Amino acid sequence: MKIEIKRWGDNGLFTEGQLIVNGKMAIPYTVEYHDNKVPAGSYKACLKKCGEKYKLFFIDNNENERTFIAGNSYITARKESAVVVGNRLIQGAVYQGRQQLSRLINRIYKAVKADKNITVTFSEQEMQPTSVIKHWMVARKEKGV
Repeated sequence: MKIEIKRWGDNGLFTEGQLIVNGKMAIPYTVEYHDNKVPAGSYKACLKKCGEKYKLFFIDNNENERTFIAGNSYITARKESAVVVGNRLIQGAVYQGRQQLSRLINRIYKAVKADKNITVTFSEQEMQPTSVIKHWMVARKEKGV
């Protein structure tokens, strides 16, 4: 199973993209914190059981475990060193991430049971510079980020 994060926008604060599974769009919006995003390339992905649920993660070049989470915004991505997924609420923020991620994990679980390899590829061919909306600039100044 091939998962691709097509990054399409970067503004120096966060990177935006979409998640595509086997050539079809699966999750319309992804957000990564700009300063700790992984370099473009392919990574081996796995499912990990955490209590009753499964988490989707991959190992980056520095042997760190990175997860896909249903967070709220790039701030969650920064704190968790993760890729936040869901529907776009505003630039840099998502909603309905849990439903989207749950569907994806169920699909991956079936692929794992069928002994298929899972790879996550980050691509930047369509990357364009974007601007940060005022909402995030005010929050950034108040928190000293």
